[in-house]
Amino acid sequence: MKTHPTLGLAMIMKDEIADLDRIIHDYGSRFDKIYVTVTDKKTYNTLRRRRANGFEAGGLVALSYFEWIDHFGKARLFNQKQIKTDYWMWIDLDDEIEGSEHLSQVVDYMIAKKLDAVVFRYDRTNRTSSTEPDPIQWRERVIRTSSDLKWGDKAVHENIHIEGSTDMLLSDVVIKHRKTAKQKLLSSERNKLILEKEWQREPSVETAQYLGASLMDEGNFEGAIEKIVYVTKNSDSKVEQFRAWRRLSDCYLRLERYDVAFAAADECIAIDDSHPDPWYQKFAICQAMNRYHTAVYFAEIAMSKSLEGEMAVLLVNDLSLYEYRGPFDVAKIYLAIGNVERAYALYSDVKKKAPQYIDDVSTENGVQWNDVFEQAYDDYKNSPLTLHDTRIKDLKLLVYRSVLDGKPREGSADEAELNYLAGLAQQPGVKRIAEIGFNAGMSSYAFLYANPDATVVSFDLGEYDYGPPAKDIIDEEFPGRHELIFGDSTKTVLEYHAAHPEEKFDLIFIDGGHDYETARADIRNMRKLAAENAIVVTDDLTPWLAWGEGPHRAWTEAIEWGVIEQDEIVKDGEVVDEIHPPGDRIYARGRYAK
Repeated sequence: MKTHPTLGLAMIMKDEIADLDRIIHDYGSRFDKIYVTVTDKKTYNTLRRRRANGFEAGGLVALSYFEWIDHFGKARLFNQKQIKTDYWMWIDLDDEIEGSEHLSQVVDYMIAKKLDAVVFRYDRTNRTSSTEPDPIQWRERVIRTSSDLKWGDKAVHENIHIEGSTDMLLSDVVIKHRKTAKQKLLSSERNKLILEKEWQREPSVETAQYLGASLMDEGNFEGAIEKIVYVTKNSDSKVEQFRAWRRLSDCYLRLERYDVAFAAADECIAIDDSHPDPWYQKFAICQAMNRYHTAVYFAEIAMSKSLEGEMAVLLVNDLSLYEYRGPFDVAKIYLAIGNVERAYALYSDVKKKAPQYIDDVSTENGVQWNDVFEQAYDDYKNSPLTLHDTRIKDLKLLVYRSVLDGKPREGSADEAELNYLAGLAQQPGVKRIAEIGFNAGMSSYAFLYANPDATVVSFDLGEYDYGPPAKDIIDEEFPGRHELIFGDSTKTVLEYHAAHPEEKFDLIFIDGGHDYETARADIRNMRKLAAENAIVVTDDLTPWLAWGEGPHRAWTEAIEWGVIEQDEIVKDGEVVDEIHPPGDRIYARGRYAK
């Protein structure tokens, strides 16, 4: 009578009794035998006593003891010698087997295909948010016992030396790692010590690769380079060569040695140009060098590649990088170079696939990326030709690039408001214009572009990095027609008036501090600079939004107290009779009362 082949489960352990109990409870029924090699004498004796007292029924667990000598390979080889079942599978004590009910089908598959081993997907990182990398890899998991496949006799490297027939089994069985961040740190430190001893005893490609990765994790990139270069010089494996060059590229990138990082990425491409990872690496290098146009060139190549073939399976693949993390980074670069249409297309695709990722990145960076992309695209669609074709676009890019670098920014006038301001600048008699709030220079540009005879004086706090380069653009386009005064406007306006008592302005735009005290002072102080019948515009009159409470109160009180005579209210580009929600942008035009 034909019997079904038997399947064993193999493990080594130190003192993780609770995990062993979990594995027996969750997966015991899937195996004919569980082979447990214990490396701690006290734990071994405890388990023996428990077994004698009915710890497990039917002889499911086969215990063995191996005296620990800082060598995982020898412990696993000892464990393997205990196996008597036809097939065996291995896991760590902190692993879970997802889809364990399909293991018997895996064995049937191996028999039908005459395979010595199958390789399962191994999810080895427990992510706490979508901003974290999502690395997976493939590990040999079920072995035919009579195949004589054995563990490598290495101190740390957990690999079966596969020379027989094998298969990458895309089944419903997935191994998930359960190790906590603290456990990972302790494990990494322990492994590093073992690796260093192994390296001193007998340098090898495997030890160099693992030790290099360990040194990278702790930020010792110079030390990592020394070990990983050893791999490039001594390994005959395409996979190991590819992995080593990719790690070298990352080390050199972290050290800002961009030319060498680029060359290392090219070595990966020479090995296998179908894998997207080195192309993404070249994108990252160019991004770090601020070579944005070249960066997106390599990014487009990366996004055109598919994860297929030997390299895609055998190397650690961060699927989230290819599915949404990489494309989102590319979208930000496209925004920085002004290709809003392509940026928005990539952003929209990421939003469909991983909306939570954008939210998590926004929280992490303090930048509301959904708002940034939506506003940029809205500006792009609604931009009038006369302004869209001018250097207004360059001024916006300064802001986008600042956001890309994780630096703070201030909101800017939209296209409707810029056109409104440009129209006021063209009113008869307008020659001198003053504004509080230069920011990225867009309103200044609109004034100067609309009226070739006008000059502008801007008062700005100067708290954003893009202010000076925006000033450079204004000066290049309108030499001698713009003056920028940095400092607290509640002081600098009065100082300017004291230094220029006869100076008067025909158009005044107030878009400065959003707190009540500053907005009130700006309205009152600018009166000293106003010409007779000067046009006055105040922005952000939206009391239902946090930044609009102060300006709205100050403007309303100025009207009530007879300081301002209001002529017009504009809400989201349309003239309205009164200020009321909803609305994103409201500004009002008036004159100082006589």
